[in-house]
Amino acid sequence: MKRIIVFTLVLCSLTCIFSQKKSLTIYTLKTEYEKTDSNTYIIEYNSNSRKKIRNKKNPFEGVESEPWQGRMKIPTTTGRTPSIICQEVLGPYCKKNDSISTYVRLFFDLKGDLKYLLLLLPAETPIPIRAIEEIEDKLKKEFKIQPVYDPEKAKGVNYIIWVELFWVTPQKTAL
Repeated sequence: MKRIIVFTLVLCSLTCIFSQKKSLTIYTLKTEYEKTDSNTYIIEYNSNSRKKIRNKKNPFEGVESEPWQGRMKIPTTTGRTPSIICQEVLGPYCKKNDSISTYVRLFFDLKGDLKYLLLLLPAETPIPIRAIEEIEDKLKKEFKIQPVYDPEKAKGVNYIIWVELFWVTPQKTAL
């Protein structure tokens, strides 16, 4: 239910912006690369005070895909949700009275396995790249989707994109 409300609010906001003929152009101001033992991450700082973080290894790069909506049933999910996993990992990096608005875009193959993710966070939030890798690893292990579709109707669909918007809040400390 929360997803439907958030999606509706975002859709209404975008409709208002475009109906007023305002530009929604976001520019990349700076790009950095950070390495861990097993991955390289691309961090793009955007003109809207956000940073986009993604793994350099993108198995879907250059692969075109038709939208899966209308060609498949909404996949059921298993495991802990992206918002819970991100809350657990990012919560310690929130300031005491602050929260982090988070956007995560997950790319699944047609078997339902997570292959790639993109995170969008406030640019000023200092988060170590190892935390991003931890989120990626946990999501790949713990969050699955189960797509149900007719292969004939789903021709042209090469991957499924799952989007979540949520707030990460500071973790409460024990007294």
